[in-house]
Amino acid sequence: MLKRFYLQISSLMILGTVVLLVCFGGFVYLELNHQLRMEGDMSLRSEFVEVHERVVTAPRISEDIFRLLDTSDDKGLSLYTLIHTPHGNYVSEHTPVAPSTLLTHTSNGHFTNMLYNNQHYRIFSDTFVKSGVPVQIVTFESTQQVYVTLKHVRNLLFLVGTVGVVGAILFHLWIARKALIPAQKTWQAHQEMLVELSHELQTPLATMNAIVSTHVAEKEIQEDLSREILEASTLVKDILYLSRLNAKSFQVHLQPVAVSDLTDEVIERFRPLLQQRNIHLSGFSQPGLFLMSTPEMWTRLISTLCKNVVDHAEEDTEATWSLTAESHMIQFRLKNRAQTMPTAVHPPRDMTRGFGMKIANRIVEEMQGRIDVRMDGPWVITTVVVPQKIKL
Repeated sequence: MLKRFYLQISSLMILGTVVLLVCFGGFVYLELNHQLRMEGDMSLRSEFVEVHERVVTAPRISEDIFRLLDTSDDKGLSLYTLIHTPHGNYVSEHTPVAPSTLLTHTSNGHFTNMLYNNQHYRIFSDTFVKSGVPVQIVTFESTQQVYVTLKHVRNLLFLVGTVGVVGAILFHLWIARKALIPAQKTWQAHQEMLVELSHELQTPLATMNAIVSTHVAEKEIQEDLSREILEASTLVKDILYLSRLNAKSFQVHLQPVAVSDLTDEVIERFRPLLQQRNIHLSGFSQPGLFLMSTPEMWTRLISTLCKNVVDHAEEDTEATWSLTAESHMIQFRLKNRAQTMPTAVHPPRDMTRGFGMKIANRIVEEMQGRIDVRMDGPWVITTVVVPQKIKL
């Protein structure tokens, strides 16, 4: 139980650190991408305005328009310009992209991206009228360096994040382990106290039973007292067994157990108790079934479930059980009619509480299986599913 709590705390702390690192790294990457794009867009707009002014004031459009233009942005990257008119195209020197290719990727008044010869470009285009003639100005620059920079930053953030996550995992595991040391000591002391108390209670209960047998003359009272003492003794034994299971958590040495015959034997022991309440229990077990457990654990599990039938099933009714295998899983199924007495507690709740069912759940958990108790009309159906051990 403490180990599970330790893992849960560590997982939450690690998850929180991972989310924090992802959010921080994502914010840095997105902010850098936004800033670089904004700077590029400003450079393209600035170049567009400069070319536009030259075109508007020039008596005619020619290649001379580009002669005095500043063809670099603030980062020193080259800017290129295309002027498209019905009479022809005018392109700045050393343009890396053909005019026809550029014109197919432009959108007036908007920024667009283009991949050409494995190089990334950012484009801005707009159209105006000069002397009754439409003129389209296209400014563009290579953003390949921006992509390389962003890729490098992304890889660096991923590397730093991975190292951070590994460091956080180790650190949080250490912190959680240190924080749980007091709880572990308290839990151990609690288990030891339960074991000692259970042992100590056995003696006075046995003494009380002996006194009742020898000093109580009236037979009916003697039987009632003996029954209650026996119930108290069984409860003490359950507490002792559950404490032992919890104290040795994850240390039970499981082994292949032939459960087919063992289940038959355990159920046969309960037939006299069932007959006292006129409950007829019938069923079968598929032969040759093995699972990873111990004979003691499986016997205790089946005994607990049968005891529930004895205590909570309606008198003069039928009950059935089965032990079968399917898809590498073993299923034990027990079906009995629920009590209908007005004073009875609702069967599913009553049958899933108490030390007996706590022990059953703990045993099934140790065998990496599951247990389910549900109502189907007047019937209570208890199902245990555990992994099967194939006999070689």
